[in-house]
Amino acid sequence: MNRRSFLTKIFAPAVVAAVAPTSLVYAAPSAYQGELLLTITANGGWDVTSYCDPKENVAGEKKINYWANNAKIQRVGGISYAPVGNNDWFFGKYANRMLVINGVDAQTNSHDTGKAHTWTGRNTVGAPSLTALFAAAKSPNIPLSYISEGGHSPTAGLVPLSRVTNAEQLRSIADPNSVPWSDRPIRTSASTSRIDALRQKRLNRMLQRNDLMGRDRENLEAYKSALEGKALLKTVASDLPNEGEWANFRASAQAIIASFKAGVACSADTEANYDFDTHGKHDERHHAALIDLNNDIDYLWEQAEAAGIANRLTVVISSDFGRTPHYNSEEGKDHWPIGSMIVMRKNASWAHRTVGMTDSGHNALRVNPRSLQADNNNGTIIYPKHTHKALQGMLGIESFAQSVGYGINAENFSFFG
Repeated sequence: MNRRSFLTKIFAPAVVAAVAPTSLVYAAPSAYQGELLLTITANGGWDVTSYCDPKENVAGEKKINYWANNAKIQRVGGISYAPVGNNDWFFGKYANRMLVINGVDAQTNSHDTGKAHTWTGRNTVGAPSLTALFAAAKSPNIPLSYISEGGHSPTAGLVPLSRVTNAEQLRSIADPNSVPWSDRPIRTSASTSRIDALRQKRLNRMLQRNDLMGRDRENLEAYKSALEGKALLKTVASDLPNEGEWANFRASAQAIIASFKAGVACSADTEANYDFDTHGKHDERHHAALIDLNNDIDYLWEQAEAAGIANRLTVVISSDFGRTPHYNSEEGKDHWPIGSMIVMRKNASWAHRTVGMTDSGHNALRVNPRSLQADNNNGTIIYPKHTHKALQGMLGIESFAQSVGYGINAENFSFFG
């Protein structure tokens, strides 16, 4: 066999594979009507001892909370909370759709590592966020499948990521032929139709080429899918407020809820940037941040109810990590690896409960995965890998996560029954 014949025999299959159509299938999207997922990062490291894992002071030890000088831990159903700020109203209203997971050890005091660990279940880079996995599993081809306004949002190449932070930005994406300062479109409908026709003709011509490499064909197919989703994406504009009523969290919430309602998105991340990293003047700053967080979570659920999607929505709230169980010399609290996660779902059978536990000094206790009781012999500390394994199962994406190499190898905690 000569050299030319040998090379042809060896590399011909690879060439055919490279120019063959991609195995990914991009179909014209229809409005998504399935389950929805939203995660909220309390950015900076929240103090759950003044929130959902309340701690009173211990005689002879450093004070954990000044509020405990004159107040006691409160309880509603299976959830305990600290009597500060507007917690009484908030937990009274929403405890029946909450599962609180306490004693989650992020194993770090680093903000970036803490966020990565909290939202991927791994303390290394490269893994997709829970929301990226969800979008890729449920509906990767809808126009804005995965929206991120903040938080930790790597995709590992599983699904496109859309940065949408407010209603006006979303309106410009949904209807690029309009501008907010004029009632007149940028181009006439006749001009727009001609442009669309020429674009489609050119795309069809490119897709018919037989020398396209795999990545080029995949990109063209994705572009074709995006064009076919234009009509669906435009429907979101009718559900947007005429003017941006809010900034920051609420602006992103408006855009996310409108996208969910229109069926152009199925998962989203957002951040609550309310001064949680309180190394000084902790009580003054942190309690105000918790009030803002509660108000905005309430706003989110009220918007979801008004949009008619509350019964399909799961909301997960967490932070980088927790804060130290004592005050520093500046009356602040520093970074502490032990924190909590709250999972919210309307009418969920697993809600109105607290799982996981910490001792009086806010150290994580070993928990039995089956009984969910303290167990020093057969239990384990709860790590983010455990919360993610349970969440993947509850959300119905565990098999998909395993198929793309991001399943979780950990004990199976029965957090959700």
